[in-house]
Amino acid sequence: MNKYLFLFCVVLIGFLSILMYRLNEGGTFKRIENKKSEKYGNCKKIYGNLGSEDFAYVTKHNLVLLSSVDRRSMLEPELARGNILGYFIDEEKIENIKLVNYESEEFHPHGLSIYETEEENYLLFVVNHFTNEGDSVEIFEYNPEERVLEHIKTIRDELFVSLNDIVAVDVDKFYVTNDHGNKRKEGFKVFIEDFFTFLSRSSVIFYDGERNIAKKVIKDGEVKMANGINVSYDRSRLYVSETTGGSVSIWNIDGNYDLNFRERIHLDTGVDNIEMKYDRTNQIESLIIGCHPSLIGFLGHALFEALGPSEVIKIDLKINNNNYSVIEIDQLFMSDGEDLSASSVGGIYNNHLFIGPVFDDHFLICSS
Repeated sequence: MNKYLFLFCVVLIGFLSILMYRLNEGGTFKRIENKKSEKYGNCKKIYGNLGSEDFAYVTKHNLVLLSSVDRRSMLEPELARGNILGYFIDEEKIENIKLVNYESEEFHPHGLSIYETEEENYLLFVVNHFTNEGDSVEIFEYNPEERVLEHIKTIRDELFVSLNDIVAVDVDKFYVTNDHGNKRKEGFKVFIEDFFTFLSRSSVIFYDGERNIAKKVIKDGEVKMANGINVSYDRSRLYVSETTGGSVSIWNIDGNYDLNFRERIHLDTGVDNIEMKYDRTNQIESLIIGCHPSLIGFLGHALFEALGPSEVIKIDLKINNNNYSVIEIDQLFMSDGEDLSASSVGGIYNNHLFIGPVFDDHFLICSS
């Protein structure tokens, strides 16, 4: 055999092997069965929103804040203007939350995080994308009397490359994920990171507003597409969803906010945003995770508006001082996309399961 032909065959076989592996890992051959848990079996659609990709729960006011925007505009030359919406659970109504003192004409919200201060005020941290100016983190304070968000500051840093989700750990400190090591406009490079996961340059950044510095606490390649992020209730552990890795990684937080890897929980699905629930009586900490059971299905939904499968998984951790053990992993919701496509977030608030999408014009509230 001609050596060049032999080399070509080796390369072709290698590429096809990687392709089949990635298709399988991406859920292409997974069977999607519609399923709802008994506790959250009745779901209703709440309209008046678009692309409610992430939630933040304001406990004191029984309010769910939603990051809402036309996310398909990220495929266009110019990003659409978005909003922060509020779903008032007691009133069962959704409202646009006005942004006060926010001066930019662009606002394309992504990940959200709420932080309750010692004075019982609520700060909202928002990942924000700009058409030409890169990514920023916006900090607002929620004013419950006026039902508005008062802008406090905009934070930018050269380490903010391709921001996705955020979790606040103090009034001026937060962790934020870079889902890729390349900017979104560098489409081919982003594709290479996703397809050849061993080339991932995803990372997690810690920002200290008191010292005005940022540092990379999970370095390029240590995780496969860092997406959702959240923190344990005692702020001793950081949870990071790895979308193309199909897992959630757990990291110990030290006194300097650096991270030490603890373990990785494999879930065999495209994990996205992480919401928390804590049962103080039984010392159980729950991670509620919006998932994409088929990443190929998600891609078809994003590009061609085909139905995209949805899933919500709950991981229960039994807490014992600084230690924990995984006691249950439960699938709360699975759908072929007919009722909701491409779920990116699930949260249990006031005994209801809220499920948000990346693109759809509604979200779900499910109860018994």
